[in-house]
Amino acid sequence: MNTILGLIHGLDYLLSSWLIGMFVFESWIATAAGETVRSRFDRSRKLSVILASALVVVSIIWFILVAADMAETWNPLDLFDVATSTRFGHIGVCKIGTVLAILIFTFANQLFRFWWIALVLPLCFGLSGHAGTEQTGIVINLILDTIHLTAVSVWTGGMITLLLWLKARPRSYTLLANASILVVTRFSHFAMISTALIGITGAVMALRFGVDTTSLFSTDYGKLIVAKITLFTMALAAASINQFVHIRNYSSEGEMDFTRSIYREVHIELAAVWLTFIVVGFLTRLPPPTMN
Repeated sequence: MNTILGLIHGLDYLLSSWLIGMFVFESWIATAAGETVRSRFDRSRKLSVILASALVVVSIIWFILVAADMAETWNPLDLFDVATSTRFGHIGVCKIGTVLAILIFTFANQLFRFWWIALVLPLCFGLSGHAGTEQTGIVINLILDTIHLTAVSVWTGGMITLLLWLKARPRSYTLLANASILVVTRFSHFAMISTALIGITGAVMALRFGVDTTSLFSTDYGKLIVAKITLFTMALAAASINQFVHIRNYSSEGEMDFTRSIYREVHIELAAVWLTFIVVGFLTRLPPPTMN
């Protein structure tokens, strides 16, 4: 059961991050190429529907499985009781409702005005995770966790969206001639800020949750922390190639070569990120040292 819950929770994190990152990318990053926010959201409307629909399904499955685990039964009345009378149930309903609202705004063609509602998702994850269950310093933990998850979403979700944007770039003739370098450069600025916040908040939360840096391999929680840090470092290494090699060596004559190079490196970066989400899915199923 824990394996299934870990994998589904990792997928839940991934889809939520992709959705948030895509909205930030369309609102603040892709517009560097000369398009308006509304036109960007019109282009991504189909993908928004697919992502939000998938997230609703995954969130409901996760909700039912955890509720059954808490109630230790599959009786619908007991599951309903968990949903209506527990903190986890209230947060889960709020999260599912948020994604349904995104779907409604998408169908109403108003998502470009209300995309920010997706920023409720990191708070929902924080409230239902370790940060929301720790009794000491819960407000500080929630602030740190929400910043951490939002930064993760902006970076990783934006990275996936950038990959799709780069794939479509050679077929786009309405953008500025130097669209690729403009968009990639703006994304790199968002990515640098996000990764700095991820590193700082992650380190502070690990210390607040009682992680002993001198004996990380003595517990399963510590081992997963090491795996998460390793994968995060690998992703940063791939990102640094884009930042310090491809962007610095850009020339207008090599626009398409630049696009293909960034496209290749982002694939490597994403491989490490996807593995990180799997690790996080299992990490959230284990109690931190302060809760043992």
